[in-house]
Amino acid sequence: MWPSWVGPPRRLNRAFFQRAIAQAAYQYQKDVEAERALVVGVNTQADPTRNRPRFRAGLFQAGGRAGERLRAARKKRDAKRWKASLEALGRAAQSKEALMPKIIDAVRARATVGEIADALRAAWGTYHAA
Repeated sequence: MWPSWVGPPRRLNRAFFQRAIAQAAYQYQKDVEAERALVVGVNTQADPTRNRPRFRAGLFQAGGRAGERLRAARKKRDAKRWKASLEALGRAAQSKEALMPKIIDAVRARATVGEIADALRAAWGTYHAA
């Protein structure tokens, strides 16, 4: 039982915490960019000879050239080796065998991250919150 001066716990809105964290992160980033918050190696005592990474707008687009490159890579890969590596990964996921060597083999066989994840999902299933 709860002490009378505390009372029962109240349900808090989860969105409140997510919003507060997002606002704090946004404000911190603005402070770093305006040099109100100093981060060694980022906006203070940075090496001027080192090139800073630049964002390229087309880098993260799923369609267009990226889709073309993905289709070309799938055509070039050895289909038998690719399929065998994903099947071996699925078997390893169902046993107590180490997964990392099987994942590395799948990557070397040119399997995509999505295909590797699909093989693991097929072995383990997916989590659905109640």
